[in-house]
Amino acid sequence: MRKISASISLAGSQLGQTRHVCAFFNSDEEEYRVLLPFIKDGFERGDKAIHVVNPNQHHDHLKRLAGIGIDSTAVQRNGQFELRSSTETYIQDGRFDQDRMLQSFEQRRAAMPREDFPLVALSAAWTGCLTVSRTSTI
Repeated sequence: MRKISASISLAGSQLGQTRHVCAFFNSDEEEYRVLLPFIKDGFERGDKAIHVVNPNQHHDHLKRLAGIGIDSTAVQRNGQFELRSSTETYIQDGRFDQDRMLQSFEQRRAAMPREDFPLVALSAAWTGCLTVSRTSTI
């Protein structure tokens, strides 16, 4: 594992060498309020960013990145940024497919040694991906 000297913060906390964060948000506004500073810091450090969002949120996501000064076209062109949809990454036929998700991430990880980025930040939204079914018994 590569040692990273720069500290990384998220929501006021410093992240250690091993990083996996799971967060639950009450709204899109809350999610972006917490994540946009983290996302911006990563771009400024030169880290690669892979964002997985619902297909109907692509435009809004790019707009929010532009709002913090990220030129999404430029960073996509230079390979620093990938925007993926949840359907292509981990939902198939409207259902979560663990094997497909892991295969997708493994393919990206395998390509990374050929890329020149200090870190890779994967941000994946699950909003709208999981459906709760409620049944009543009489």
